[in-house]
Amino acid sequence: MEKLCPICNSICTKHVRCTMCGEFMEDMGRNSQYYDSYSAEAEINNSGKCIHLYHCNKCNEENLVNITEIFI
Repeated sequence: MEKLCPICNSICTKHVRCTMCGEFMEDMGRNSQYYDSYSAEAEINNSGKCIHLYHCNKCNEENLVNITEIFI
């Protein structure tokens, strides 16, 4: 069986509220894709978690959210 991130693979969405203002935050994708110019092509670590960056468009707060990978 293979594990994958349900958010990255559009199986479901996760709604996260900003801890500062309470607005819904926007999923900006995997946090690792922001490391450098080649990180978007890097192999995904099979730790069982996919870390996503969420951004609040109202107050510019950013949060990292652990997404549990699922078996397919």
